[in-house]
Amino acid sequence: MEITAHNSAVKALAFSNNDSNLLMTGGGINDKTIKVWDLINFSPKKSLKSSNQICGINWDNDHQIVIGSGKSVEIWRKKGWKKIGEAEEHEGRILGIKECIKENFICSLGSDETMRFWRWREIKEKKQKSSHNFLFR
Repeated sequence: MEITAHNSAVKALAFSNNDSNLLMTGGGINDKTIKVWDLINFSPKKSLKSSNQICGINWDNDHQIVIGSGKSVEIWRKKGWKKIGEAEEHEGRILGIKECIKENFICSLGSDETMRFWRWREIKEKKQKSSHNFLFR
């Protein structure tokens, strides 16, 4: 089975933790979209436009999605597919993101040679400073 719908390279993908029939993919610089796929029919369920290329996607257990987009970490709510928080502190684009649900934080890696740690609450409350920054050189 092959699925084609993005207009440039697919840079990220994640399966839903709560619904094994959902897959989310993120497109590169010429696409800038997040696609939600129904894996029963292999058809697109939703297409969301971002302002930047998508470099990472993580679903959490509360039906929220963390997305690395350009220099920003974004939090989207599955219900209504609305962006509910965004934080931008990297000087270069984000290369990857991971989350630790148990400890309630997100880690982003950037082309600015930094690793930043974010608390979910800080992003959702628009407190955009990352909790900790590490510079790699």
